[in-house]
Amino acid sequence: MVDTMFETMLSIHIPRIAAVLLCMLTEVQAYFRFDGAHIGQRLHQVWNALLPAPEVKELYDLRYGKLMSDKGINPD
Repeated sequence: MVDTMFETMLSIHIPRIAAVLLCMLTEVQAYFRFDGAHIGQRLHQVWNALLPAPEVKELYDLRYGKLMSDKGINPD
């Protein structure tokens, strides 16, 4: 039972932790607009990978989708 609960806990908390880090990176990129390294494309790739998690989709829909669009962070 401990193994099952551990796996469930990880599957819930890992996307949440990744989402917090992704939010911070998106905010930093929106403010500083670093060039090179295809940062916008990479941010979109990570957002798309995490969107199946309901909490991440909510964050994206409420703030980060519009922020990236407004600040020119494109998936190109």
